[in-house]
Amino acid sequence: MHRPLESGATLGDLVLPRLPAVARGRCRRPGALRARLRVLRRAGLDRRVAGSPAVRAIRRDDTQVVGIAGAVATRDMVRPLLFERHMRARSKAFLLVSVLALAAGSGCAVDTSAGDADDEDAEEVVASEGAAISGSSLRVMTYNIKYGSESGLDLGKLAAVVKESSPDIVGLQEVDEATRRSGNKHETDELATLTGMAYRYFGANFDYDGGKYGLAILSKYPLANTRTIRLDARTKRENGYEPRIAVAADVNAKGRTITFVTVHASLHEEERDDNARAIVAALGASASRSIVCGDFNETPGKAIGDALTGAGMVDAFDEKHRFQLGFTVPASFPIRRIDFIYRGKSFGKTAHAWVPSTKASDHRPVAAVIPLP
Repeated sequence: MHRPLESGATLGDLVLPRLPAVARGRCRRPGALRARLRVLRRAGLDRRVAGSPAVRAIRRDDTQVVGIAGAVATRDMVRPLLFERHMRARSKAFLLVSVLALAAGSGCAVDTSAGDADDEDAEEVVASEGAAISGSSLRVMTYNIKYGSESGLDLGKLAAVVKESSPDIVGLQEVDEATRRSGNKHETDELATLTGMAYRYFGANFDYDGGKYGLAILSKYPLANTRTIRLDARTKRENGYEPRIAVAADVNAKGRTITFVTVHASLHEEERDDNARAIVAALGASASRSIVCGDFNETPGKAIGDALTGAGMVDAFDEKHRFQLGFTVPASFPIRRIDFIYRGKSFGKTAHAWVPSTKASDHRPVAAVIPLP
């Protein structure tokens, strides 16, 4: 089992101790390797790694109920934690391969057959992550489902992806309601039934193919003040452009009321500044107690992300992970991160965040566990 890094550990702390275990020969130019690591540090890759030692570890079992840091969790609640630890192991394996390449380029003889005895076990969860399943946190997800077209219109496959992460509330993009192409299905209602999420709201971008096309919210908790937010002045599709919206609801979860918003922003860069301004204006004074998620159609640090950051909100995935990329598209081989979850500043620091591996749509979903205000 991989030992968690102590709080404050750096990239060098992770890389350099590993070299003796994987290099089967004398490094002829150790100074060159350290020089390359300094380049990585100057590029911003030497950020502090948050972490804490394991108090104890637990192993998943079909019938086991486990206690973590005072919280009680069943196997279904723990599964997303296990998934992220698997993804951490993959990220660290990639880092190790990079180190081997650096070593080779620096004149070090390397035995590539050497194994990594410290690989993480995806079946273990450390006690320090217990906050991720505590009763005071909200589990949220965003998922562009492309109206089920990638799953042969089998909404059960999409529902299974959602249920695997067991969110309390999920924002869906590209949802069809009674369109001919989707077999006249009421996808919001059907997905609510399949996921066991009793509360739902659908907002339409525009009429399409005999029905409507838009966004939806599914929730385990009651929704109030549901609304559709227009992000532009468009009323119909034309010349490659279409009306863009967000849908929002006030959610009474675990004795707290928060605002949940899901967004599907424009494909066109010149429109996203206006999209961003419309979102922030709609949030108003409630931004600090809001969660905004969705398909932004842009990579990090662009118009919408910058606007939300300027409103005091935090990118949940980036807050939790400094060395993972979080790519979401295309689902078959992700190379870009365009799907996001942002939390307001009144929420606690993101306890957990992950990108489930699935090809049920052309996007992968993003999920997070966020302590309630």
